[in-house]
Formats: sequence, C-alpha cells, structure tokens
Amino acid sequence: VIRRDPKNIDAHIIRLQAMFLQDTVDPKEAQTALYEFLREFKTSPRATLIAGTLYAQIGDLKSAKLEFRNTVEQAGFQRKILLEVTRRQIAVKDLDGAQWTLQKILTSRPNDLEAGSLYARLLLTNSRFEEARQEIDALREHHGDILTLKRLDALWWTNQREFAKAASILEQAMANEPSSTLMSELFQARMRNGDWAKGISELEAWLKAKPDDYLIVDLLAQTRLHRGEFKEAGVLYEKLHARAPTSIAILNNLAMIYQRANDPRAIKLAERAYELAPNVPAIADTYGWILTEQGQAEKGLPLLRNAFARESRDRGIRYHLALALKALGRIDEARKELEGALEGDEKFVDYEAAKALLKEINQRS
Repeated sequence: VIRRDPKNIDAHIIRLQAMFLQDTVDPKEAQTALYEFLREFKTSPRATLIAGTLYAQIGDLKSAKLEFRNTVEQAGFQRKILLEVTRRQIAVKDLDGAQWTLQKILTSRPNDLEAGSLYARLLLTNSRFEEARQEIDALREHHGDILTLKRLDALWWTNQREFAKAASILEQAMANEPSSTLMSELFQARMRNGDWAKGISELEAWLKAKPDDYLIVDLLAQTRLHRGEFKEAGVLYEKLHARAPTSIAILNNLAMIYQRANDPRAIKLAERAYELAPNVPAIADTYGWILTEQGQAEKGLPLLRNAFARESRDRGIRYHLALALKALGRIDEARKELEGALEGDEKFVDYEAAKALLKEINQRS
C-alpha cells in the first residue's frame, strides 16, 4: 500500500505498530523507521501521537513525552486528539504536560465534562485540593449532580482522608447506578476506612448476583491473597485462569497459592510465568521461591538475587532469598537477609514465618 501511496499515513502507522510488536525486531531498524515516519509526517498530530506511544512502548519515556507535547502543539483545539494525548501523558507520568493539555481544551470549552473531570483528578494528584474543589463545583453547576461528579466528590474526600464520607457517597451512587467500577471504588473506600468485613461482604454479594464479573472476581482474589486467605483466593484465581490462561499475574499468583498447599501444579505455572516475563521481579521471586521449596535452591538463588536487585524494598523477596541461602547452608548470609526483611514495623505475608526462622537460626548459633 505504501509503495502505491507513499502519503498513506494509516498504512505507515500500521506498519510501525506491527514492527514494534515483533519480538525479533532490530531496535536500530525500528528507530530508523520511526525517524523516517516523523520526517515524512512531521506536521501531523496523528504522527507525533503514534510516535510518542511507540517510544513509551520501548521504554524511551523522554522521547515519548517530547512527542506528546509536539502533538499538543500541532493539534490546535482538536478536542478528541487532545483528550487522547492527555491520557497518554498521564500514563508516562508527564502530569505537568497533561495539565497543560487539559487547560488548552478548557480554554475553548470551559464546561467540558471529560476534560474538567480529568483536570480535577490531576489537581488532586498534585495536592491542589481547593482548586480541585472549585473545578468540581463549577462542573456540577453546569452539569448537575451526575455520577461522574459524585465519583469526583468521593475521590476528593478520600484525599482528605475522610474515607467514611467517600464510602457514603459511593454507596448512595451504587443504589442508583450500580456498576463494577463503582463497586470497586466503594470497596477501596471501605478498605481505607478499615471496614474490611463489610467491603468483602459487598463484593461477595455482588458476585452472587453477577458471577462472571471478572473485574470484581479479580479484586476479591487479590484481596483474599493479600490477607493470606489462600484457599479462598485459589478458588477465585482458578476461575480467572480458566478465562485468561496466559495472564502473567494470574499464573504467578496461582503458582504461589498452589505451592503453599503443596500442590504439584505450582512449579509448571511458575515456570510458565517466568518464561513469559523473566524480568519482572515478582515473577522471578515466585519461581525462585518455589524452586527453593522443592529442593532446587541452587537454581532458585540466582532468580531471587535478580528479583531482589530489581526490587530491593520488597521484604517478601528478601525473605525468600534468606530461605534459599539457608537451604544452601549459608547461614550467616541468611541471617543478614532475615534481619533486613524484619527491620521496621511494616509487615508482609510471611512476616511471622520470617521471625520464626530468624529465631531458629539464632538459637542454633
């Protein structure tokens, strides 16, 4: 298509997207193709938008931010493109750029609900609470007390650490316009208010009526896992795995749950997750820990060291590293890692097990 019509921007975009999705693509070849694309379509906001997206995809956030800002300059006051680039600026953590983009929209459309809502959220993110309150109130004056603004009210109160007020607003909204998104936000408010029991009860009641709402299945599964309720979490993760068998997070979490139950399926799931994402610390940690637990500490130790090097603040990984060192007879090193994992008051899933292991090592010394 490009040979026949060199100015066909859609064909160029699809070609670039396909090139960047290939596992075997030569990075220099991809970069060259991107440079040529930008040179050919340098005045098109669609071109700079897709370029920024592809830069973000390969981890070049500096170039991504630059191209997104170029998009804003080239787009004029085209609302659709400006809203799209705002979301992508937020995704690459260019919050100042996103705020600038939204202000551009609101200059010509001061009552734009979508732009105004995003702007209020950014103000809250930057702790500019009074300005956010004013923006929410101005939108309500024009649009009425609609669901979007009720959700913003709840978020505003959450940022004030008034979690009970946030939950009350969301509970009322749920009574009128129930949805998975609202259910999730209500649960987060309950959790932050310390009302775990009520929050979990509401999730379970929702799933009883809507058993295939996988957003809520996933939320409840993560909650059960976080609370150490492994049997209940396992049932939910098996349901998620049946629907998404190649999900890295689901493979990883289900492998961890199976290992705690001495289920032989654990090692294969962990290995599969590691094959798909060897550079993700949580994935390497689970696989290394399961190898250690199954008598292969020598193979598991390098994975755990790599995971800890990438995520040194994770106390759970450090505990698993200590387990591998102890299994290999490197007791002094294991003690050092356990002491590091137990520093401070922050607890993790295996906190008590780590304390018990350190006590055991000290008693034998």
